[in-house]
Amino acid sequence: IKETNQGISFSTKIYDKETNFSLNLYGIYFVRNIVLAIKIAEIYHIKYENIVKAINGFQPIDGRFKVLKNTTNNITVIDDTYNSCFESIISGLETSNKMPSKRKIAILGTIGSGPNGKDDTSIVHEQVGEYFKNLDFDYLYLMGNYTKHIFKGASEYFQQHNIKRFKNKESLLQEIIKVIDDDDLIYIKDAGLQNFEEIIYELKNKYDLI
Repeated sequence: IKETNQGISFSTKIYDKETNFSLNLYGIYFVRNIVLAIKIAEIYHIKYENIVKAINGFQPIDGRFKVLKNTTNNITVIDDTYNSCFESIISGLETSNKMPSKRKIAILGTIGSGPNGKDDTSIVHEQVGEYFKNLDFDYLYLMGNYTKHIFKGASEYFQQHNIKRFKNKESLLQEIIKVIDDDDLIYIKDAGLQNFEEIIYELKNKYDLI
């Protein structure tokens, strides 16, 4: 498996035939899911060419690490707003961290559950904040209950004015638009509690993201 600026390349067997794929997807977990789908397709005797066609045509659904781009200004927005647990947010941050950009902005809401389903909410949020010591994000914007604990865990890894909490989506969106510049990457993650898909909608319209 190879991760590149354009996505993922990998090789796997379909009906014992070695097959290569190069997909505009980001995140190793996509490969695990695709290999599982191949094995299910084999069980149901789906034709080889139909399996290959389906994989090559696959696109993430909204909210599931869907990468949106404005090629004119090279702005990248990652829509990961469908849900949020500890494992998925760490995976999303790590994958975004590997993608090329001039600067990286993380926009996080309340997390749904902790590691392996544990639900000590304040500790889990603080652990997410502390994880930024392993990453190269330039800005962190937060909104929602318990994000004060993310702020607490992450504050020492950001310049003072580059980490903020917001009371509502309107003020958050205003700040995002004020800060975004060419070649930036914006990763947006939510547990469905803050309706961050509305922010995605506004950014898509303003920056012609596709």
